[in-house]
Amino acid sequence: MKLVVLFFMASLLATVSATAQDYSQLGWPRTLTELYKQLEAKEKNFFIIISRLPSQPIDFRTNQGMHDSLNSIAFQKNYHPGHKMMGWKCRINGAPFETMLGMSGETTDQHEVLLENGWGLTSLLATFKDGFIQTPEELENRFEFFMEENKMADDEGKKRPIFLVATVIEISEVDCENLVNESFEFFSHPNNPAENFSLILSPDKYEGGGCGSFVAHFMKQITSLKPLIPFFRRQLRLPNYLFGTGTALPDDVEIPDRIKQIASPGPVSKLKLITSLWNSSTSSNLSVEILDPEHVVFWQKLFFETYFDRNSWTKEKKSFNKLVARGVWQRTEDTALSENGANVYIPIDRNYDPRLEAIYRLQSQLVENMKLTYFTFSNFPGMILEKK
Repeated sequence: MKLVVLFFMASLLATVSATAQDYSQLGWPRTLTELYKQLEAKEKNFFIIISRLPSQPIDFRTNQGMHDSLNSIAFQKNYHPGHKMMGWKCRINGAPFETMLGMSGETTDQHEVLLENGWGLTSLLATFKDGFIQTPEELENRFEFFMEENKMADDEGKKRPIFLVATVIEISEVDCENLVNESFEFFSHPNNPAENFSLILSPDKYEGGGCGSFVAHFMKQITSLKPLIPFFRRQLRLPNYLFGTGTALPDDVEIPDRIKQIASPGPVSKLKLITSLWNSSTSSNLSVEILDPEHVVFWQKLFFETYFDRNSWTKEKKSFNKLVARGVWQRTEDTALSENGANVYIPIDRNYDPRLEAIYRLQSQLVENMKLTYFTFSNFPGMILEKK
């Protein structure tokens, strides 16, 4: 039945090509050529996820942790929130489907204008209507930029600003069918979800999404990965008074109705955001769900740790963990304005949060019958998982 649906969609797609591009088989970026050849020789089906690590983690466990992290980032030069990309290389009845995609938007940093104009926390949760899909050609341009930035840092004796990590997982032909079918559903949906870039819109409902939720949406189409997705997400309850109504909106910005309904009638300044307590129990609040990028990075790191342990790569494990060390600073006092409170560094490991413990357990089950192979692309590390 699925094959019937697939071929019906393929024929239908040909008739609507003017409005819905076939994103399921656009090819791969040149930077991944060696990996492509390596996978081609295996004659199996694969799904790939590539993460650019955020410059600094945001602590989404509590409102106050999020407040403190964002305040710290505000004073960090060249902060980058990270990025997620995904693709597949698989066959259905012998027909190849190969693509690599990312979702992006907010192309002119509109959130900064929103902050300056008094929109408060709305600046981070608005819908940016300039969302778009990064094709393999556009991703290749990003990879080349990443390599140039890191080379420049090497030449200047500075720490490399960009770190990527890749995970390649063997999937079934049914998984491949699901991915291809869902790519058609998503990109031909009348809501045009790819144009709505947002931290809180749901790709599952075809509302829109961010780079991380976009990748997670396609991960859900894979049987072995679907149980992970709920643990990548967090539910936040944010006080209504943090959301303001500022002056004119920048181009390509839309305020979600549920924020309009609870936002203060006047502006909320950057100073108020910095100095306010964000405790959700102190007032009415807005419930939102977001994808925590650190959970995905944690999951990807686990495969490397498993590989290093299996092969007794003690030195390499230590070096890798130093490169990808993730953690947050947490106040020991409940009040953000306490003068006597101390900050404690909390590593993002399986003890960081119950969700990460759940991810650890699921990953341990997944790798039990998997062969792991280490590879590199442009000096970045990757891991291939194959069924034994």
